[in-house]
Amino acid sequence: MGGETILIADDEHNVREMIGTYLRDAGYRTVSAHYGAGALAAVELRTPGLLLADVNTPVMNGLQLAIEVRASGRTAGIPIMMLSALGQPREVLSGYSAGAGEYVTRPVELEVLLAKIESLLSRRPSGRAVALRDER
Repeated sequence: MGGETILIADDEHNVREMIGTYLRDAGYRTVSAHYGAGALAAVELRTPGLLLADVNTPVMNGLQLAIEVRASGRTAGIPIMMLSALGQPREVLSGYSAGAGEYVTRPVELEVLLAKIESLLSRRPSGRAVALRDER
């Protein structure tokens, strides 16, 4: 697929860089945020093609971020993927309840992450505009 911009919200710099590099090599543009509130501000500036959010980020966690994104008519359609070390059924179900279309537990192979991203992007209704430009 490629070409879309993916907003990566994760408080671990190394994780943001590793995932970002892999996705850019696969043809995606990436924008990063250190925490959920920063990601929400980025979403409000420009709509990403997909939001990849760590569940456990400071200031605003990924679940809160997903709820905020889903609450706005302008951003409600953004595909959201949760990434977390928390993999118990209750935690996974919380991610889906908050609005995630996918919930991936760590550690995850980057090839699997890419396949899940492409699957989630392919499920969007056709005609959805994606306006975010590469900000790297």
